[in-house]
Amino acid sequence: MKFRLSLLTIILLACTCVMAQQTGISTTAEHIVWPIDTVNGKAVYKYTVEKSIGLYRVSKNFGVTQEEILTWNPQLRERGLHVDEVILIPVVNQPSTTIQEVKQPQPQPQPQPQSQPSEVKKDTVQTQPVEKQVLTIVQMVHEQRKDSIQPQPFVLGEDAIRLALMLPLQAKATDRDQSMDRFYDFYAGALLAVNDLQQAGQQIEVQVYDIEKSAKRMAMAQQESKLKTADIIIGSAYAPQVTLAAEMAAKDSILTLIPFSSSVPGIDTIPYLLQFNPTSYTEAQQLANYLAEQKEQIHCVLIESPEQDIPESVQQIRHALDEQQIAYATTTIHAILTDSMSAALRDSVENLILFNTERFSNLQAVMPHLLAARTNYRISLLSRYSWQKEKILMPTVYATIFHSDSTSIGETYQQSFDRYFHHSLSSLYPRYDLLGYDLTHHMLQLSIRLRQTSDVAERETILRTPYKGLQSYIQFEHVGENGGWENKAVHIIHQ
Repeated sequence: MKFRLSLLTIILLACTCVMAQQTGISTTAEHIVWPIDTVNGKAVYKYTVEKSIGLYRVSKNFGVTQEEILTWNPQLRERGLHVDEVILIPVVNQPSTTIQEVKQPQPQPQPQPQSQPSEVKKDTVQTQPVEKQVLTIVQMVHEQRKDSIQPQPFVLGEDAIRLALMLPLQAKATDRDQSMDRFYDFYAGALLAVNDLQQAGQQIEVQVYDIEKSAKRMAMAQQESKLKTADIIIGSAYAPQVTLAAEMAAKDSILTLIPFSSSVPGIDTIPYLLQFNPTSYTEAQQLANYLAEQKEQIHCVLIESPEQDIPESVQQIRHALDEQQIAYATTTIHAILTDSMSAALRDSVENLILFNTERFSNLQAVMPHLLAARTNYRISLLSRYSWQKEKILMPTVYATIFHSDSTSIGETYQQSFDRYFHHSLSSLYPRYDLLGYDLTHHMLQLSIRLRQTSDVAERETILRTPYKGLQSYIQFEHVGENGGWENKAVHIIHQ
């Protein structure tokens, strides 16, 4: 799915169109009459706004333009339609009576698809007109929205930045995975970033491709000739899709940001690839550097477990500690549960406990024992950014590319989000809307600056430009001499 609309146009479409079905004047529809009044010498309907109807549909039902409606009701430019409010609509052909009959629009039954192979039916969305694809995806994102704003004229020039978003939105799926909601959050934040730069005068063309969760949909989207003209591609989430994205970046020389994966094939050989999530090796190295600096104040205690049960991220930490020659003690889950772990702990320093897990739920059984041990020892926990929502009740240390506290994101952003998107967030640590905003804003700024020079050294300096967004830290560094770029802005938070 793709489109060439500014955010303002998108918002209006979201509010005024009925998606995935055509609504019109049905010969069997219920009839409703609306009173006619005379205002400033002109006959107008006094129309009571109905539920789930937008400005576009009202204009079509009454045979007038949206601008004519807004002229008679200027308050709608800022806040859109409200259910049950009475608005004025000019009468196109004034009748001889004071009452005109207008038929209430009813959804038309969807035609049943003709019998054809299942694979063909599954992919027919690709042959639909772009406008219908756009309306479907926008409806899914903005379905809770109640108001609208007037679109502004927008004509692309040669300096326009062409941005493609490739996200697993599953807009057409009948059994849609609700975990995909976080990608709608990402999409919303990306649109707000686009809008900010458009308001500053930068022309931006946005293409949106719903790649669902399959490599096949990703491959189909990559066949679109329009995608090959993009300046920036942001997206792809699952391993097979990431592989295809890397191949396209190499083939078509398009700057491609992978936002959701810490394992990007080709990152060491394809200079057009950018990886937002650092590898577990990068995070482990940063943590080891921090602990090396704090080795007089922090004593590490590792929980022993069979090697095959240890996630790669924990293995990398162990290897990094060994490389840095940082001494550590070991103990067991059994020792913690029996309150006999004192042999591994030290007095007068902070004992940092390193578990072999990435899930806080796996620690529930031992946490009371660790808390009890804090009466005699200083104990902290090697944590994860995603564990912030948990009540850990002890000091924590963790590596992150996100701010330690992103709750104060600024009134301007929050007001914009609340104005355009009236749906609750499905993600918190991290917030995917903030992630979408930060990555899109940074990539668009990089693209603008890269266009201003062809000097290789200067372009590399631009790509290394650090960025502190609403939620994210970003500092791209080269992966190998001729490779791509990995975000290495890893911070160690001790709180």
